[in-house]
Amino acid sequence: MTDFEKRKKSLPHEGVHDFLNKMDRLFSDKPAKGMLQSMNDFFGSVSSGSFPVDVEETANDYFVSASLPGIRRNDIDIEILPQTVTIRILKDKQQSVEKKDFLSARKRQSTSLTRTISLSKPIDEQRVTAHHRDGILRLTIPKIRGKSIKVND
Repeated sequence: MTDFEKRKKSLPHEGVHDFLNKMDRLFSDKPAKGMLQSMNDFFGSVSSGSFPVDVEETANDYFVSASLPGIRRNDIDIEILPQTVTIRILKDKQQSVEKKDFLSARKRQSTSLTRTISLSKPIDEQRVTAHHRDGILRLTIPKIRGKSIKVND
């Protein structure tokens, strides 16, 4: 019996089993796309309360794209801190069905998703812009340029 099978028997929660299985694969399989990409894929797949995000960096800006199909603009909350962006989705869905003789059924479903992105350089919080169209949230985040100091003799 392998170590993984022993751990599987002793774990009561299936989520922990899934996590350990992915950890075993991460460290035992040779990374096809490179170690950093494999780690990114691994950590991106563990959390079910998240959503895919792409971050691009240029000399002056960060560009963040988040895939949010079926999410309305009003359900999105964005928090900007000096080197962090947090995107929160809170979606409440309520459905009522009325039947004869004063019987009715009501179903309520609430979904909460959060993604925090750490950035390597300080950002200009006042100039961040966000656009949501066709299920894609796009953020343009300008960087703060440091002061250049000339070295004298």
